[in-house]
Amino acid sequence: MSVTKPVKNQMAFWEKINDLGNVNGAVNIDVNISTVHMLTLTSNVSLTFTDITNIPDKSFVSLTILIIGNGTFTITFPGSCKSTSGMALQPLIPNTRLALQLFTVDNGVSWKVAPFATDF
Repeated sequence: MSVTKPVKNQMAFWEKINDLGNVNGAVNIDVNISTVHMLTLTSNVSLTFTDITNIPDKSFVSLTILIIGNGTFTITFPGSCKSTSGMALQPLIPNTRLALQLFTVDNGVSWKVAPFATDF
């Protein structure tokens, strides 16, 4: 008797990074352009998000923000962002790279934010 083993799905997964370059002040993240954005902070920033369009109601949306800090800068998130741990969203540690994952199930009305990697 011959047994055929299942073959793992070998499909690659990738997402294009929208590199916003050096940023400071008010910074808009356009979720419609990409779900992965990279920012290099040159001073304190205040983030806003462009409204999510062209997705079915009650969809799960994941957004990744890659932050490169060249000093100790604060990031002000929109009021719609809350930490998944219940803790306040903290400023960057000097000269750190930080990856944040944001999730929404209500088309961007509210977001949950969780750090998931440093020094990438």
